[in-house]
Amino acid sequence: MSLMRRSLLYIPASSKKMLEKALTLPADTIALDLEDGVAQTAKSVARNNLLEGFSSLKNNCKTPELGIRLNAVSSGLFEEDVEFLKELEVLPSCILIPKVDT
Repeated sequence: MSLMRRSLLYIPASSKKMLEKALTLPADTIALDLEDGVAQTAKSVARNNLLEGFSSLKNNCKTPELGIRLNAVSSGLFEEDVEFLKELEVLPSCILIPKVDT
């Protein structure tokens, strides 16, 4: 099935307040961000927020597509992000690949 996306909204996963707000937003795709929208010191907080609440977000969000944007391979955090995905009870609709350096 093909999905026409008119709007893509990035929300930093480090902010519980913004994650809760995502439930009310009518964007076609919401990307819960582990990359640029999250301070370097809050990367583990962002992953923990998603581990605790992603299933609820996915089940209650009004958007047709709820994804997660990973950190770039060059950041040294990509592998941790991929391992984190294995811990989710429910998988995201899509994985957004970060900037490509080479």
